[in-house]
Amino acid sequence: KQTKKDLMGLASTSKEISTYASNSILADATASVGAVEESLKGPMKIFNENMSQVVESSKTGAQKIEAVSQMQVNAAKSLCSTVEEKQAHFSTEIAEQQESNMKTQKSYV
Repeated sequence: KQTKKDLMGLASTSKEISTYASNSILADATASVGAVEESLKGPMKIFNENMSQVVESSKTGAQKIEAVSQMQVNAAKSLCSTVEEKQAHFSTEIAEQQESNMKTQKSYV
């Protein structure tokens, strides 16, 4: 009878130790997860701020590229306009010179 009583006491003690160990492990794991989460808050905040800066820099860069592209388009339009004006001017000069040449030739005839 004493052995049975001892075994039951041992089983009860074993169960208590097992429950305590499980609870202790669970508490440690929860604390560890909390500590990891807490330790990541700072780096994640910095990462998010850096990403925001990257996005802003990208937007600014895109705006600058767009502005330069617009300047290139305007310069090309201006150049084309200047070329067209010069062509028209030279065409007029050539026509006037040809007309003058024809008059001079007629005077010789």
